[in-house]
Amino acid sequence: FAEAASRAGYDPLRLAAEFHAPPLAVFRRLATLRRGGLDAPAFALLQLNAAGRVEMRRPQSFIALPRHGAACPFWPVFDAISRPETPVSRLCALPDGTALFVTAYASATAPPMLHELPRYRGAMLILPRDTAAAIGLYQDAMHRPGARGVGPGCRICPREDCAERTDLSILG
Repeated sequence: FAEAASRAGYDPLRLAAEFHAPPLAVFRRLATLRRGGLDAPAFALLQLNAAGRVEMRRPQSFIALPRHGAACPFWPVFDAISRPETPVSRLCALPDGTALFVTAYASATAPPMLHELPRYRGAMLILPRDTAAAIGLYQDAMHRPGARGVGPGCRICPREDCAERTDLSILG
C-alpha cells in the first residue's frame, strides 16, 4: 500500500479506486502510514458522525484535534457530510495562521434500506499546506483564493468573532 500511495501522490480517491476500497478506509490507512521507517506524509485524521461527534482521531504535531465534543462547523468534513460521496478539498487556516490542506469525504454508514434515511460518517485528512504542495496533492485546490478560517473546536478556539460558536471558550 505504501508504494502505491507514493505512486498515486497520496491521493485517497485514486487509491480507493485502485484497491476497490471504501474511501474512508483509505483515509484511515493513509493516516497510519507513517511509521517504522516508512517515509510518508504525516496525515492528521478526524472522523465524525453527522452530528459532529468525534469517532476517530489521529492528531499530528501541527494540529490539535478535539478529543470529545463537536468539531468546528467550518471544517470541510461538514461540507462533505452535506454532499455525501463528493470529495471536498480546500485550504484552511487555524487561528494562529497555520495553513492546512484538507481533503474530506463522507459516505453512508450502512447500505440503503427501504423506509430508512441513511446515516452518514465523514472524515478528513489534514496536512500542512507546504507538505501537501510538496507532494503535489490537489494542486487545483492549492491555488483557490483565500483559506477558510477554522478552529480546533468551540471550547478551545480563541476566535472571538465566530458566528457559529456553540460553546463558550475555556480560553477566556
